[in-house]
Amino acid sequence: MHWDVRHDAFGFGIQLPLRPLTKRGVLSALSSVYDPLGLVNPFVLGARLIVQDLCREKADWDDPLSEVMQKRWEEWKERLQDWPRLSFPR
Repeated sequence: MHWDVRHDAFGFGIQLPLRPLTKRGVLSALSSVYDPLGLVNPFVLGARLIVQDLCREKADWDDPLSEVMQKRWEEWKERLQDWPRLSFPR
């Protein structure tokens, strides 16, 4: 999250860390999203649902993600490319 002083608006910069495709890696990457105002909660919800489904599957923390979960995670990461265009007036 950053503040654009020229436009007096909040925006978001994306730097999702590279993590292994495991339950631990997904949760670690998700936890790196800094959003104290909850402005991007609708976007983060998709990743939280992935973590929830991994828990329901009783996936071990360091087991590789299933093919279906890998696809969902990669699709969510692709949607992150739209975040830099998000801007919220202060």
